Amino acid sequence: MSGLELSQRGSAGGAVEGLEVLQKLAEGSAVEAFFVRDGVSQKNAILELLRNEVVTDVELCSKLLEQTRQHLTLSHPHLVARQRAQQNAQGRIYILSEPMNGVPLSTVMKERGKLTVPEVIDLMTPLCDALFYLHELGLKHGNLCPVHVMVNPDNLAHPWLFDTLLTLTRSVPAVHEASKLVQSQYLAPERIKGRRGTSASDIYGLGVLMYELLTGQPPFLGATSIETRRLHLESKPPPLPDEVAGL
Repeated sequence: MSGLELSQRGSAGGAVEGLEVLQKLAEGSAVEAFFVRDGVSQKNAILELLRNEVVTDVELCSKLLEQTRQHLTLSHPHLVARQRAQQNAQGRIYILSEPMNGVPLSTVMKERGKLTVPEVIDLMTPLCDALFYLHELGLKHGNLCPVHVMVNPDNLAHPWLFDTLLTLTRSVPAVHEASKLVQSQYLAPERIKGRRGTSASDIYGLGVLMYELLTGQPPFLGATSIETRRLHLESKPPPLPDEVAGL
């Protein structure tokens, strides 16, 4: 992996030597994250790449590397574990997760639609535990959504939460500003108002995620991003269908 290279293929990301890019998971102002497959082992993993602009900013790069070292020490059975951080020959820093037998939850939902109540309970319980672990350490997730939860389609009771704290780090003005950090249907009201997210924002995100798992769509989804944000602030979510309302 020491010769890791990224060749851009438009806004959808790029091909990585030895790794096949399956999906772009997140785009922050400092780091991009990709769902990848190793061409030799055929195992999946998550690759995070620091933008080139970050590497040339000594102060920002040092801050991100310190965050990376902290994340490498995180240990929870339902958090995606980062395996190592390295710098390739071209000077680009990357972080690779441990191999996993899973796919994004969004992929499963696209194929199956809404889940059953027992499946939602099995899936959400370990995610709550992983989020509690982060909050006890004074950390926040900041972007709970189906694309950041990895699952084995045959065993939804053992998900992995992809912790995007590093991926969504906001940077100094000199660094490229991503066009979309968090989709509006998953934003907590205080973040819509421009305030910093808290642990309560993550709990709100859990509620949005659970609603989507039970019904097949988020509780607030307008025709535009602006309308979706307004719904978060002013509306109550539509009532749950009778068959799942008990939960």
